[in-house]
Amino acid sequence: MKETLKRRLQRFVDDERGVSPVVGFVLIFALVMIVFTLYQSSVVPAQNEEVEFEHAQAIEGQMSVLNDEITDTVTSGRARSVTLDTGVQYPSRAFAINPGATVGDLSVVDPKQGVTIDLDGDGYYSGGRSFETAFVSYQPSYNLLQEETRFTSENGMLVKDYSTSENTGLAAGGVMFPSGEKTINLVLLNGSYERSAPTASLTITPQITTETAVESIGAGKNGTLAVPTSLSKTKWNELLADRDSQLTGYTTNSDGFNTATISIDAETTVQVYKGTAGDPEASDGRSNRGLHLVNESPLQPDVSLDEDEHLNVSVRDHFGQRVSPDTPITASVTTGKGTLISTQQTANGNGTASFVYNPDTMDSGSTVSVDISLKDTSESVTFELSYPKSGGSTGNKDRKPLTIEKLSFHNDGRLSFDIPNGPDDIDGFSVRTKKDLAETNETSGEHEFEIDDPGDLEYDSDEPIQFDGQTYTFEDGPQPIRDSHAVLDKIGASNISSVDVATSYENADLIIYLHPEGSSKRPIYINVTTN
Repeated sequence: MKETLKRRLQRFVDDERGVSPVVGFVLIFALVMIVFTLYQSSVVPAQNEEVEFEHAQAIEGQMSVLNDEITDTVTSGRARSVTLDTGVQYPSRAFAINPGATVGDLSVVDPKQGVTIDLDGDGYYSGGRSFETAFVSYQPSYNLLQEETRFTSENGMLVKDYSTSENTGLAAGGVMFPSGEKTINLVLLNGSYERSAPTASLTITPQITTETAVESIGAGKNGTLAVPTSLSKTKWNELLADRDSQLTGYTTNSDGFNTATISIDAETTVQVYKGTAGDPEASDGRSNRGLHLVNESPLQPDVSLDEDEHLNVSVRDHFGQRVSPDTPITASVTTGKGTLISTQQTANGNGTASFVYNPDTMDSGSTVSVDISLKDTSESVTFELSYPKSGGSTGNKDRKPLTIEKLSFHNDGRLSFDIPNGPDDIDGFSVRTKKDLAETNETSGEHEFEIDDPGDLEYDSDEPIQFDGQTYTFEDGPQPIRDSHAVLDKIGASNISSVDVATSYENADLIIYLHPEGSSKRPIYINVTTN
């Protein structure tokens, strides 16, 4: 008897063989997918976020190294290259999927920022001089890490700018304000660079001039220094809390960088260093922009009709450094009857030029003005030479030296002498040397003279001193002397064996001017004998 179709279908429906294995496979597959989904959505992001966090820590260290290398380059004069891991490398995975790799941006920030130095007095920096500087910045990019801290190397410091806060902080204080020193180290950068890749290599090169990579500005003058910054006002106050320089102004700008104005006192020196980050710009290092003249000998020197007067100037660039451009330096007599031995020169290898004025007898009793200017610029220096009617020296009436006794040179470098009591009270004291009257010594170092004994005699510390290839300055300002006993400290020449009084002005190496009360100052001519 044949089985009906209905019966066959019913039997097929009721057949449960193989159901359990199929259901088991489906359940296992579903479980695997759930675990994989949880791993992909939770574990992989957590691990990758940890990788990004470690990268953030590593890049801070690498940016700190870059900031140090920038400083080392501009101060040492040796180029350096630094490689940074600007991209994030996630770990390889056999089954899970990583997000696309991210790369940060390392760049020299545009536009360039302005730095202004404003010093008291009539010098080049009076009224303010501005310079351009560039910052080197790294902007990270992460898939998961919420904090994307921007690092900026600015003014020799490394600043952290937090993306989740308006606060900024110092990652590295750098060398701008060295501890225990009355110095501000200002690092100025130029150049162009931008790279977004897993790694980036930035080359830092110094800008070397004919003299040196550093120029000292501001010593002896009060003023202000205005620098661009991304550092907050609060952090600036903390940075300057224990220093003589203080924050006198803070201006918020719209371009992301603010301006901090810092006071400079007369004892603080601003050391300016310059370098190029990345590719140099067309004007780097050799621009004639801002060329100006600086007098290297007194603008109102002591003069005599029977002597030529040497007028020395130097050519400085926009940063105050000596340079030797091809631009002619010209000199002219605006008032006076004498003549200039030369009227046009170019600066020598040390950036200086010397003009010689030969006075005429008709200059007696008058003031001669000599203008020295840099051709095709508005920069000039004016010397005023006031000649006495007697035909003598403005600092030496009748050229009569005073008598001195017990003149001796000591082993410790002191030169001492006594002045016998005379009819006049001595109320002033100053020093000049033979080289001081002839030309500026361009290779001199800094030493000191000092007056040993207290008393009623004072010296004038305004005049420079050149002796035996060295420059000398007075120590501790004017000090009085009793009993007319003077001691000059640190002559500086180890091979000097003796000293004696010279018989003529031309043979004198060292001239001691004494200032009798109510009379013109009178000289003591001293000749120094060497081994």
